[in-house]
Amino acid sequence: MDGVARLTLRDPDLARDAVQEALLKAWKGLPGLRDPEQFQAWLRRLVVRSCIDELRRTRGRHLVEVALTDLHHPAIVDSTLSSADRDALERAFRRLDPIQRSAIALFYYLDLPVADVAAALNMPDIDRRLPGVSSYAAVPGALWYVTRSEYGPRATEAFAVEVDPATGRERRRIAIPDAAARAIAIDAGGNPWVFQRRSDQTTIVALDAAQGAAGAPFVVPYEAIGGVTPIGSSMWAVSAVGGPNGPQMAELGRTGPTGRVEALDPAIDPDGPVVAFGSVWIPSDSHALLYRYPLEALAP
Repeated sequence: MDGVARLTLRDPDLARDAVQEALLKAWKGLPGLRDPEQFQAWLRRLVVRSCIDELRRTRGRHLVEVALTDLHHPAIVDSTLSSADRDALERAFRRLDPIQRSAIALFYYLDLPVADVAAALNMPDIDRRLPGVSSYAAVPGALWYVTRSEYGPRATEAFAVEVDPATGRERRRIAIPDAAARAIAIDAGGNPWVFQRRSDQTTIVALDAAQGAAGAPFVVPYEAIGGVTPIGSSMWAVSAVGGPNGPQMAELGRTGPTGRVEALDPAIDPDGPVVAFGSVWIPSDSHALLYRYPLEALAP
């Protein structure tokens, strides 16, 4: 249980607190446990719930963490990953919501079946037929995700799939180019956009939800480090600091960039933007900065 808490919270002190809180609840609630054979699953649910509560309590706090090597218990490093890959993986994991973090820890760390993961998260109706999901996005009444028929060099088919968020049942799927089958976003009109970024370019495809068809793919010559993001009535790509023109926001049309570009502060290393309070907020990965861009400046 301690390992799951550490993986979920990414902080040993918070993990210890969450496990202790779960054990205290278990001790108090033990007389009410009707089936002793369910003790492990019951305790697992308590730990997961404590982790989720802890994440929600600490959300919004700015923490600066320094990892120190324990001489008695040295860290185990995956030699197949570069330090940059491990850093990118850590940043991506920290962006997940509490339930997603817990699901990954339970499924991949404890190797639990999907049914047990669903029970631990108190989600008995979780759909078990959504393998290979690489990204998802939601709008009121619909959930879209990206999947491939198989992973690896032989992957030949990829789809954007719409499901009913209440039941998890598939409504329809739209074939998409494999070159763009990594991430998904939804524009103001409810149309999905799929894209895949690389270190020197990003391949993007706009879908027509009403027609159930994918448009022609187009490529922008930089890594859209912040992804493809709906801002106002348009879709925008945020380029990485190492792009040919430095960090910037570029407006996208359904067949390619419109030509409109908004330069960002060259000192920031941009990440995924968030629209709130009349502004676009862009975090900087390499510095403790939050860049604010007025939303009215992006008006058509």
